[in-house]
Amino acid sequence: MEKIFSIKMENISLLGALYYPVDNSLFYKAYRYSPELFHYNNGMLNSRGQSYYENLNCNQIIHQIKILKNKYLMVPYMAAEKIIKYVIVDHVFSKLVRLADFIIGAYDSFESILFNYIRAINWCAYTIICFFQGKPLPKYTDELEGISIVPNLGLKFPREQIEADNHFISLSSVSYLKKQYDYIVGIALGGISCAAIASCYLNKPLSIIKISYYDERNIGESIPLYKNWLDKGNILLIDDNCGSGATLNKAKQYLHAITDCTISTYATELHWEKFFRCKVCKHQIKHLS
Repeated sequence: MEKIFSIKMENISLLGALYYPVDNSLFYKAYRYSPELFHYNNGMLNSRGQSYYENLNCNQIIHQIKILKNKYLMVPYMAAEKIIKYVIVDHVFSKLVRLADFIIGAYDSFESILFNYIRAINWCAYTIICFFQGKPLPKYTDELEGISIVPNLGLKFPREQIEADNHFISLSSVSYLKKQYDYIVGIALGGISCAAIASCYLNKPLSIIKISYYDERNIGESIPLYKNWLDKGNILLIDDNCGSGATLNKAKQYLHAITDCTISTYATELHWEKFFRCKVCKHQIKHLS
């Protein structure tokens, strides 16, 4: 693959955080500017500190996003500016994905509300891609201003983030895609972040479908879908990882039933343990995506 990344793989943790020794001057400056966003352990700095994984309700998450937005706008011109801004956007991106997953599962009519979330998610995804490719980061205009939640759902708690948001892996994998796709569909929760990276990299519209075997929604009920395509074309259906293949297959069957588009499935990672138990040992695995 052509050399398109400005970040070395050795500086990306298994779960996707930036990972540098404390004696790296640029990263240490970023840490000193916003220590609450980082985690320090045994001489190493990790860009996803405790605040990345906080279990907050919807109102609290939106409040945190606004704080992070203001922090992004106030980053001074300095050598570590791009690192600081990337870390802030990575935290915002995670929170937006969690909210989008919650909204599509909780609202009866979510199209107008999710439109603003998709816009914000796309801005974050584009910023992330620019960072990894060493390009100038985009300026913030008003991409985060339209996110909201209805009052009676503000105190509800979205699902916690799934450990499958390695943007480096997502961007690396999508750079190999050769076929022309017209639309990108991400499977909530884990597949949204991967699909958003693919959507921005390929410059194609992003949609979201919610199918889950491990949260509060019964897989047999009607399937929530934020649709952003016409009835003709090629859809790339993306999940973050694949084990049994049940989630991707269920989503593909549903999309086949409601559209005339050609549908291809794609997962950025293979869940080896689940795959081995399903395909090799022939275990019947239920309630797993």
